[in-house]
Amino acid sequence: MSMTEIPNPLSPRELHVLRSFENGLSIKEIAKEWGIVYGTVKAHIRLINAKLGVSTTTQAVALAIRKGWM
Repeated sequence: MSMTEIPNPLSPRELHVLRSFENGLSIKEIAKEWGIVYGTVKAHIRLINAKLGVSTTTQAVALAIRKGWM
């Protein structure tokens, strides 16, 4: 890894959220699929966006793909 490369700051669960979005699932669909409440998925999204310094989940997905984390 080069000095400018950022290691993946996301947990496996957070990456799973991003992959679900990449596959076109909504927050409601992710919650139903995982058997968790809507608010829990929203909390994952807020944390992902904060960790990556982005405003939207679409930006988070794009960044994760560019960095090779997904």
